[in-house]
Amino acid sequence: MNGKVSTYLRPDKPNVLVVHSDPRTQRWVHYVLGRDYEIHHAYFGRAALSLLQRHDFGLVVTSMDLPEPYAGIQIIEAIEAVPQCAYIPIIGLSADADAAYEALLSASSLAGHFVAPYPAGAFYEAVHRELPLPVALVPSSTAAA
Repeated sequence: MNGKVSTYLRPDKPNVLVVHSDPRTQRWVHYVLGRDYEIHHAYFGRAALSLLQRHDFGLVVTSMDLPEPYAGIQIIEAIEAVPQCAYIPIIGLSADADAAYEALLSASSLAGHFVAPYPAGAFYEAVHRELPLPVALVPSSTAAA
């Protein structure tokens, strides 16, 4: 973590910031990750950057379809431009993507990218790969595996 002290975040679960303006997608992310991760929401890029500068997050899940000035790749660049946030993995979600846009995102520093309809299992695995659960939080059925 980057040393910021916060009473906003829970210390007992890894904290994930979801940047998405669609409440249905926010609920879906919460449904998929909420049992194991503490989920926080920002509807737009400016709010996300403000939260990232004030609190410690282990991962960001962001819409790649945000409105300007943080549309597409700009949200990744804006997060990485904040020195204390440059280490945070980012997973992108898109409503759709053509081959050229997929190539652009593949060349970016995204830790993962998913196009709707989002596959819940693969999405969870990507989050878990980038932000593993502390051993104390791993369900006993998977801890022995």
